[in-house]
Amino acid sequence: MTAKSMTAKSMKRATILLSSLVLLGGLIAAPVVQGGKPTPPKDNPEVPGMLKDLKSIVKDKKGRRDADGERILDKLATLYPTLNTKQKKSIVKAMGKVFSAKRKVTEVGLLLAAGRSLAEFEEAGAKVLSGLVEDKKRRWRKKEWLDLRAELLRYFGRPAIAKYAEQLLDLATRDKDDILRATAGESLGKYNKHDQKLRKRITEKLIKELSAIYNQSKANVDPRDYTRKTYEDRYAAIVDPWMATLTKLTSQKLRDPVAWLKWWNKNKGKNWDKKGYGGKPKPAKKTAAAPAKK
Repeated sequence: MTAKSMTAKSMKRATILLSSLVLLGGLIAAPVVQGGKPTPPKDNPEVPGMLKDLKSIVKDKKGRRDADGERILDKLATLYPTLNTKQKKSIVKAMGKVFSAKRKVTEVGLLLAAGRSLAEFEEAGAKVLSGLVEDKKRRWRKKEWLDLRAELLRYFGRPAIAKYAEQLLDLATRDKDDILRATAGESLGKYNKHDQKLRKRITEKLIKELSAIYNQSKANVDPRDYTRKTYEDRYAAIVDPWMATLTKLTSQKLRDPVAWLKWWNKNKGKNWDKKGYGGKPKPAKKTAAAPAKK
């Protein structure tokens, strides 16, 4: 056997060995699959300590370590995709309890951080934010808490959970405060990638309410008419954020309530996906294929 042929055979063996090692490495690194689903990750050992610190920070009425609490909340939000279901639930529960903290209206950084982090926890986080926005205990109904309520409302809309679209619509079209109406309408723009049935529902409600408010603002030329002034102020507050949302939902760039109503009446029965109206709907989640029957 020549030296040349021996070298060629040695190189072939090395290539086969290397390929085998790469394949083996891939099998080791791949997650274990049970019943078509990857096994959940193990508990993150950092989480219990962070939740213990957070609980202590919330109890401190003077808020001396609120900045540390904000950093913990931000870190927990970044960990979300890597956590198992059990730890996600415990974190959401702890974040909800942050709002029991006694803080002045000028010291709400910790509360805002909790709201911002809850927005990252999808439906579980949105459920907590839904209760905070509803505010049944009327804790934040006074004017000085308006900015906090508006920010929590914005965080509530961020994950765009379909089941909460009606709550946002109700706030946008019925709340007594114009800033909250504007914020709720703005938040509905996050729903631009949902199915067209929901997009149409939101679009119809906003267009018809916008048109009604506009008409009321022009109903009486008497400048002393306080009812008209109320609607003028309301229209001024909502017009820009609502129209921005309507543009996201429909891909139309109209700036007149009459034009929006006309467009809706003309296009409400059409297939918006085929027409390219609004964002591209999210694809349905893939489910593991059932094993073939023998």
